[in-house]
Amino acid sequence: LNEAARIIRQEGIGAVILTLPPFSLLSMAIELRRLFPKLRIVLDLRDEWLEYHLPEFDGTASAWKRAHAASLEKAAVQASDVVVTVTPPWVNFLLRRYPNEPASKFVYIPNGYDADMLKDFHWTPPVVPPVILSYMGTVYSNPVYSPAPYLDALEAMPEEWRARVQTRIIGRVAADARHLLANRSTAVVQTGFLPQVEAFKELTECHCLLLIVGERTMHSGKLFEYLAMGIPILAI
Repeated sequence: LNEAARIIRQEGIGAVILTLPPFSLLSMAIELRRLFPKLRIVLDLRDEWLEYHLPEFDGTASAWKRAHAASLEKAAVQASDVVVTVTPPWVNFLLRRYPNEPASKFVYIPNGYDADMLKDFHWTPPVVPPVILSYMGTVYSNPVYSPAPYLDALEAMPEEWRARVQTRIIGRVAADARHLLANRSTAVVQTGFLPQVEAFKELTECHCLLLIVGERTMHSGKLFEYLAMGIPILAI
């Protein structure tokens, strides 16, 4: 906060964008408003906190913590000039949550992709078998992004079919999701986290991209990169 205040004063900054998560930055919006009443503050919400992150990633949160989180978000929204989200349903969700705020404060800017990162991308699917399905990004155990339904479906296939399929996980696997990939009779290859350019290179060698979204008001940011690559998508 001190460094931000110094730069704002020194450079004559007129507007600040706070991209969340981490949700601790909500407190920054409140303090910056207190220090700079005329500063334009934009909250850029990339993930929903109260109804998604807290219950899905911090299920043991106490009632006090949940109440404090709601109070902090409300104060930050009130302190901001603009609140940006990524889907129209999310805008409507926030309008219902904060009916006393002007509707013009809430806007959405869809996710997208960096065209420069994909300018040299060329898809060259290898011969089959196996049929390679690749998932890019972090694997979670929560119902929104869990790979369990897909993997369970593979397990239910006859062995001669299952043996012709390989699933590649390109990215991190959350600690609470590791058991979902363990002891599978179907082939699951984990590359671990890779820099974006290397991850894209891995995707050139698959036949299909795996997209998992278990909530109707959400979408994965990877969807737009998937679409830009032109590779067939298996969407669940």
